[in-house]
Amino acid sequence: MDKNVRFEKAVNYLKMIGEISKNEDVAVKMKADPSNVSRSIKGNPPPSDRFLRRFCEAYSGIFNVDWLISEDGEMLLVNNSKPTNLDSVESLKIEIERLKTIKLPTDADRVMDIWLRFMENQRQQNEIMREMAELYKQIKGE
Repeated sequence: MDKNVRFEKAVNYLKMIGEISKNEDVAVKMKADPSNVSRSIKGNPPPSDRFLRRFCEAYSGIFNVDWLISEDGEMLLVNNSKPTNLDSVESLKIEIERLKTIKLPTDADRVMDIWLRFMENQRQQNEIMREMAELYKQIKGE
């Protein structure tokens, strides 16, 4: 996997956990030009080792610099326990892609946790729909 793809995965992870909302947020945190972040994601030119080190320093405690630079090890530092925002389908897709990049013994537990959160979200949506139907009936006088 190319450096720019690894960098993009890291940026998407930050979006998923709610640390950032857009790529420009990375530039602000790194004190870098937003166009440098954008070009690094696109791979034109690929991010330099120095750039990736600055990124890791800006988001210390989250990413493994060796993975970003040379794909050695895992993307996330083992002790990273950032909460994830699993409210949207897109964030679930990002989390699944992240899980594909790591090979920790706890992956099965993490997958089950995501599945249970997704099912709870579905249950809550169904409950809201039932309540709305009841409210509609009350308003209509049925």
